[in-house]
Amino acid sequence: MTFLVRDLEEGGSYHEREGDLSIGGIYWTGRYPPQGSLVEVRFRLSGVSKEIRAKAEIIRLSERGGGIGFHVRFTEVDLDSELAIARFIDEAAGAQG
Repeated sequence: MTFLVRDLEEGGSYHEREGDLSIGGIYWTGRYPPQGSLVEVRFRLSGVSKEIRAKAEIIRLSERGGGIGFHVRFTEVDLDSELAIARFIDEAAGAQG
C-alpha cells in the first residue's frame, strides 16, 4: 500500500511510503531515521471515498536490508476510519483464503 507520512517534529510536506497496513498501525521501510517519534499518516482504501487520516507513534525501528523498518502504531484515528480499516483487512484476508 501507499501511505503519505509526515514527521510531526519536522513539519513540512508529506512523503510517499510503500508499506503494510494492520488494524493498529502501519509498517514501511526507509533510508533515514525520523526526527521525532510522532507522525501524521494519510491513505486511501479501495471502496472508501474518504481519505483516512491518523496520528501515529513510531514504536520500533529495525534494520532491513540496508534500510530502516518503521513500526508505527495509530494513536488518533476516528471510529469510522478504524472500522473501514478493519473491513478492508477482513476482505483482503477473505480473498486470500
